[in-house]
Amino acid sequence: MINAKKRYITADEKKQFREAMQNISLPDRAVAQPVFVDRIYIKDTGLTDQMGGADPVFYQAPGLQKSRANRFRHGKIGWQDTLDLHGDDRVQARRKLEDFLSHAYAANMECVLLIHGKGKHGTQGASLKNRITAWLRNTEQVLAYCSALPRDGGTGALYVLLKRR
Repeated sequence: MINAKKRYITADEKKQFREAMQNISLPDRAVAQPVFVDRIYIKDTGLTDQMGGADPVFYQAPGLQKSRANRFRHGKIGWQDTLDLHGDDRVQARRKLEDFLSHAYAANMECVLLIHGKGKHGTQGASLKNRITAWLRNTEQVLAYCSALPRDGGTGALYVLLKRR
């Protein structure tokens, strides 16, 4: 053990230090930068699926574990947010879906619910459902989607499983 006496700084040394540091500017404190999330853009290839409003839907991206896909398909993974696209045209629906999926992905949500309806009241049947399923299949952040359970809208709604950030 070193036996050293405590040495205090004298008033003259403090003065010299302050004078030496007078013209030195300290860097700004580190400020947390906002996290920029890649916006999800949906490619509209013009192609749509051809199914009726009451037809059940299931899609699974390659690489998704079978056990997780089964839990998802049977409603065992709860959804955290929902989007209702009833009555929207193709352009409105696509824009809302992009915004919604971007938000859900940024918030690290695992599963969301999309309500598209069954197309019973429109002139084009289940065209919105067909477009949405085609869009989701071409969206990188989507791992799977399937028709919702009856309590959540049945074949008029979809559960969407998202990749984790």
